[in-house]
Amino acid sequence: MSDDGFTHGKCAAFGCPLPGSLGVGGEWVCFCHHGAASGRWQNVTRCIRSHEALASSISDARRFLGTPQWQSAYREIRRRLTAAGLADLLPGKADESPCSPGHPVAVHWLMRMEMHLLDLCNRETGAALAHPSPPPGVRTAQQTAQHASAYLPDMAKKPDNGDAA
Repeated sequence: MSDDGFTHGKCAAFGCPLPGSLGVGGEWVCFCHHGAASGRWQNVTRCIRSHEALASSISDARRFLGTPQWQSAYREIRRRLTAAGLADLLPGKADESPCSPGHPVAVHWLMRMEMHLLDLCNRETGAALAHPSPPPGVRTAQQTAQHASAYLPDMAKKPDNGDAA
């Protein structure tokens, strides 16, 4: 906790376990609180906490994707989502790039988990939350070509020539 009363890196909404990633009124809030009126923040936080397996998986994916700890974090995410009955949120066909079938994209998977949590919180709180649009940015060819299979150890890589693996 810092001198200003906030835990750095965490959402400014009291009790929220998600990382703060979007600015609102001089504070950093998570993607769920970003779209909610401040009077509904407590209800949104309660919803996030009631779906802890999903919220923790989102936090871990944001924190560890692309780091040396990713393989261990991904195994824990798989275990947690499967135990919570959310195996349908594991990387798969829904996360594939249309340009590269068979290769899920990690960012697509993360956004799908976030959208699922937003949908749950919308239904439970009536907060009319919306996922913010990603900022426009210039992507390099290397970033665009990076597949989730580089980060997801149990995803089978398919040969680039189209032959069966």
